[in-house]
Amino acid sequence: MIFHPAVSSTIERTGRWQSLHDGDSSLLASWSGASLSFIHTGHYLGIGIGPLTARKEPVNGGTPMLACVISKGPNSIEGKETKLYHDLEPSSIVELFVASSSEEARKHRTIQLVLIDWASVLEIEGFYTETVNGIMKPSSNTHSKKVRVLHIGDSISCGASNGSQPIPRGCLDAFPFIARDILSRKTHTKIEVNLIALPGVSLTGPMKNEKIHHIVMEKGMKTRFWDVGCFIVNQENEYIIRTNSNHQASPWSDSKWTFERECSNDILVVALGTNDEARGVDANLFQDELCAFISKVYQLNIDTLKHVIIIVGSLSLRSSFLRD
Repeated sequence: MIFHPAVSSTIERTGRWQSLHDGDSSLLASWSGASLSFIHTGHYLGIGIGPLTARKEPVNGGTPMLACVISKGPNSIEGKETKLYHDLEPSSIVELFVASSSEEARKHRTIQLVLIDWASVLEIEGFYTETVNGIMKPSSNTHSKKVRVLHIGDSISCGASNGSQPIPRGCLDAFPFIARDILSRKTHTKIEVNLIALPGVSLTGPMKNEKIHHIVMEKGMKTRFWDVGCFIVNQENEYIIRTNSNHQASPWSDSKWTFERECSNDILVVALGTNDEARGVDANLFQDELCAFISKVYQLNIDTLKHVIIIVGSLSLRSSFLRD
């Protein structure tokens, strides 16, 4: 078998992927919606799962960890087949595709791997095929247009569940990706969604003297957005998981993200406010914080950003905007 490193230039990244070491082949994702895409041809495709892969929150409605979306042909929006993988074993090889015939093996297909569970981290070491040319870079002229959307939100955006209502495809069943699929079909436009979302997260963060029940609520999105991932380096130069009291490891740390891959978005969508209202955040404070946050993100995308869409989930906070 031929091994193709996850960091290979033939594999296209969307969302936040962290390279753990210089010269390492692995990539790590800790925000749902992060994806890798490429063209595959041949009889077999396998994926190498890294040792840091883990589910951090056991209760998420039975949401699978990984989705493998296979499209028929290199230029196809329609004709998709989605395979779901629940608890991936660290340091394992998982079969993604096996051709049923020689004719099928000769065809080209688009593969997209998506981390769909907000409460999991996924390390991908690379991919296995039977030929050197088994993995190729996605065609740059797949569609006449390509739109990049940065979507920042909470549980509605990331497809979180408390277990009472199963969400079979995680974030792929949430608003940003449903909207992407509908608009892609109607406009024949390739839409790339970069999702930064957490359930229960507010924009502003905890109120003074507020008791925090979960590590996700430690900080607001105005701070979370600038965080990188779930790992920090200890004194032995090893990547370790940040933990907090009796909670399981957090998918985020205080390390700062480098934003080279997030400076070319065409559309910014901010869908926050429900959790701010639940915590009693003053409407004027929320409005000021939101304007400051959007301004900062705009500066990051100043050369490309054309539209800003604000979705305020709270009726009282939305009314404040309408009055002003």
